[in-house]
Amino acid sequence: MGAPGDSIDMDGVVVTVSELTYKEDVLGEYLIASVTVQNNTDDTISYNAFEFELQNPGGSVESTTFGGTDDYLGSGDIVPGGSASGELPWEAKNGDESGTFIVLYEPISFWSSDRAAWVNDR
Repeated sequence: MGAPGDSIDMDGVVVTVSELTYKEDVLGEYLIASVTVQNNTDDTISYNAFEFELQNPGGSVESTTFGGTDDYLGSGDIVPGGSASGELPWEAKNGDESGTFIVLYEPISFWSSDRAAWVNDR
């Protein structure tokens, strides 16, 4: 478990998640985190924005959405030594103004049960 900005190494895949920021646009209100996935392994790895979820102060766990950013992380492959960066937006719900939010990361993998979390106190 880490704080916003911490890098967490999971068997050579290093994931960094920023502090959540609030953004409002014509489509809605969002909580957004910047993310970098660095591949320090000897193999090509896959990444996907849907490997990340947000637990809100009420305990509800939400998947990312597509609105709120022009720099969406998306999905793809990363070769050894490479990285991918982008933003992850979640719809802001009533009550999401303050409290403890946890960005959860669980890679979609049949051979790994690694998980990571970044705790944001807003």
